[in-house]
Amino acid sequence: MRWVSASLLAGKIALLAALYWAGGELARGMALPPGYSSSIWPAAGIALAFLLRFGKRHWPGILLGSMLVNVDIGAPWYVGACIGIGASLQALLGHKLANGERHEHMCAFKANTLQSEILRVALLGGLVSCCVSSIWGTSTLCMARLVPWADWPVQMLTWWVGDALGVVLFAPISLILTDALRKKAPVV
Repeated sequence: MRWVSASLLAGKIALLAALYWAGGELARGMALPPGYSSSIWPAAGIALAFLLRFGKRHWPGILLGSMLVNVDIGAPWYVGACIGIGASLQALLGHKLANGERHEHMCAFKANTLQSEILRVALLGGLVSCCVSSIWGTSTLCMARLVPWADWPVQMLTWWVGDALGVVLFAPISLILTDALRKKAPVV
């Protein structure tokens, strides 16, 4: 039975990687040249919602998905991996801040607390935790000489705004959708 649990975990990690990659691909059209910072990054919200819903042990999916997006843009694999570490740390911090004193993950996104949960996820998960990836990622790009240091402030601010908007818009939608799907799913 242990292999079943490991297989389910691996499947969810792969699903999160695919969802992160898809969210990143969705945002690529809005990215600043050379394509690393976007005015909205849905993948940040999807990643946070996934960790809030299913638990923080799925963070490797963020690392893999982010790495795939960045390598697809043209970054070397080690730069993609570094940016993926920043994206993972951001989601883990957002998970910690948005959960506060609650359990490992949100068991239900209940309608009677919807406004307070959305506010908590948006403010703490979005505005605060998104500083991590924007600073980490932009610094990584500058150190790798893919972006000039002179562009650091604009790239970092764009990255932060994109991630924050991604969390504010896509995390609540993702949480509501997963809650609705969970209610419709047949019990096996």
